[in-house]
Amino acid sequence: GIENGSAQNPYTNLNTAFAATIHGDTVQIAAGDYTLTGLLVKRGLRIIGLSPAQTRVTTSTGFFFASGWYEGEISNLAVISPRSGLYVSGSQNMVIRNVSINAVYTSLSIGGSQNISVSNVSLHSDGTTGLSISNSRDINIDHCIVTGSNAANSSALYSFASISAVT
Repeated sequence: GIENGSAQNPYTNLNTAFAATIHGDTVQIAAGDYTLTGLLVKRGLRIIGLSPAQTRVTTSTGFFFASGWYEGEISNLAVISPRSGLYVSGSQNMVIRNVSINAVYTSLSIGGSQNISVSNVSLHSDGTTGLSISNSRDINIDHCIVTGSNAANSSALYSFASISAVT
């Protein structure tokens, strides 16, 4: 049948699936290896895979959650990027859990955001930074692992500018 995002006729391309969403939608990603050609999400979505071992998304630019992301979630998947992984920018009330991010540059960057929960996340960076936090508040980091980041001038955790209430 015609792809419409239903269980009977799911989208086979992630870019098409994300383009069809509206605020508050849930995108469930089945087991498999997917390629994403870049993503700018401007709305609160729940993006849910089966597990990081079963649902793997490779992207050239990484996920980017722009201003206007409210009450979103990304969980149960792996993000593999030859650049940077997941950017959370200008966002509120977001949950990132049970995610593996493997990137060449920064794995997870949180900037200008508040009330972000990051739990059971594995961050690996071959280059600069595992986790970067800036101009943010009420950030909860729980049971996360940061590896790599052993290049010159790199760090596992990097924070700058104004941050408050990081636990």
